[in-house]
This record gives sequence, structure tokens and C-alpha cells, in this order.
Amino acid sequence: MPGLNLFTDTNIFLNLYEYSTDGIEEIERLIVAIEAGNIALHVPKHLLNELERNREAKLKIAATEFQKAAFPEKIPGICSGRRSRKTTLTRHEA
Repeated sequence: MPGLNLFTDTNIFLNLYEYSTDGIEEIERLIVAIEAGNIALHVPKHLLNELERNREAKLKIAATEFQKAAFPEKIPGICSGRRSRKTTLTRHEA
């Protein structure tokens, strides 16, 4: 049984598309806690609908800001090169 039930707002997810790496490590720790069953993340259907409606606009804003910058100091979190948690590495042995 989880020790914490977490309800969040769509903007938490949408903010991941902005020019910031602030909090990425915290998000990764949160994912680990959710996967371990310590936190139950509740995602209502209206949150998913709102995320789907607003995702493209956030991506467009992030891409526009990225193109405007001659030498960006930060890149959008979505472009940070982090692998998806679902990605697995295949090891080839000789």
C-alpha cells in the first residue's frame, strides 16, 4: 500500500517541455518512488485530455524559443538526451 497518494495538475507535466532542467532529478526520484509502490500517482482522464490538447502548443513554444537563441544556455527538458524509462539496453557478447 502506498504511503502517499499524489494528485497533480496538468501544468506540472506541461512545464517539462519548457526551457528548464530544474526539477528533472526530482521527477526521476518521483518516478522511482512510484515504480516502487511508495507513491500512488492518480491521473484523472481530464488531466490526460488537457495534456493532449496543450502539448503541441508547448512544444511549438519550446521549439520557437530554441530557434531564437543563438547559443542557448539551456535546452528544453524534453531535448536533454535522457532516455525513456521504458528503454532497455541490449548487451551483445562475442
